[in-house]
Amino acid sequence: MRPPVRFFAPVRPAGDTPHTAPGAGTFPEPRLLIAEEDAETGGVMLVCYGEGGEFAGDTWHQCFEHAREQADYQLGGRVGPWREIPLGADDPLGYALEVLRTATHEEMG
Repeated sequence: MRPPVRFFAPVRPAGDTPHTAPGAGTFPEPRLLIAEEDAETGGVMLVCYGEGGEFAGDTWHQCFEHAREQADYQLGGRVGPWREIPLGADDPLGYALEVLRTATHEEMG
């Protein structure tokens, strides 16, 4: 079985827009997305994280294209460029946060 494919993308700030889910309450404002393929099913989990890496919601999708479309729809076009997370990165969230911390504004779109 091949390893799962994983991507991340930064999310530009929205300001005062609350991020809510029915029955789940309010989440931190999404500032980072990680999309990870399930190698067995081919489905993709799209997970939102706040600025400090705190969980901010998730959704399941049939493929990366659907996950990206949902992210653009839900976040109003604030999603920056998607980048692949290397297979050697054992902690996808830690890897993405470190890249975002050290990247320039231009690199993150």
